[in-house]
Amino acid sequence: MDYIFGYGSLIERASRMRTTAVEQALPYKALGFRRGWFARIPASALTTTGPSPTYLGCVADVASVTNGVVYKVSEQELYATDVREPGYMRVQISADSLQAYADTIPSGVRVWIYIQQFEDRAQLDASLPTKTFPIVQSYVDICVAGCLEIEEEFDAAAGYFIADFFALTENWSHAWVNDRIFPHRPFVHQPHAPAIDLAMERYLPEQIDVRQVLRQFL
Repeated sequence: MDYIFGYGSLIERASRMRTTAVEQALPYKALGFRRGWFARIPASALTTTGPSPTYLGCVADVASVTNGVVYKVSEQELYATDVREPGYMRVQISADSLQAYADTIPSGVRVWIYIQQFEDRAQLDASLPTKTFPIVQSYVDICVAGCLEIEEEFDAAAGYFIADFFALTENWSHAWVNDRIFPHRPFVHQPHAPAIDLAMERYLPEQIDVRQVLRQFL
């Protein structure tokens, strides 16, 4: 039986269900992994021109921990997620590296995580957000909206999960584009926008004002 540990866009239900039919995911921490803004889609997989986002990634790091969700997948859904995540490597997480916020998954299952591998620190640093490869608000919205869903669904995670998401994510950057469709009325297309911005004001007060509308950024 296979499960996936998702720590970025896979936290959000709608995003996760692009490749799996299971709605529920359980909040967990994964010990030995460090999350940050250093994942880029390989050039061969790009379908658009212009600035390409930098996404959340993880690297193995025995001194670190990250939070996310664990959810069940079929063999077909696992392979579909492999295709969905170009530039990531799927590796297995040991059972003793997982800590539940609330309900737990069955024992004896395989849990997978998608990570990056870098030759050295310099290679990782070369993958951090830049004007050509910025953080984009639409992706942040998906991740934080997923965190809001988890706090609404699990009392044991309420008040902790979003705070952990921001605290356990490195490499927040001023290379950040507010690409929301209506940046001054974002709730039209992102109903969680007010709650997302409140969370950012609380946990990233130094970043909230540096986001630039896309046309200003180019």
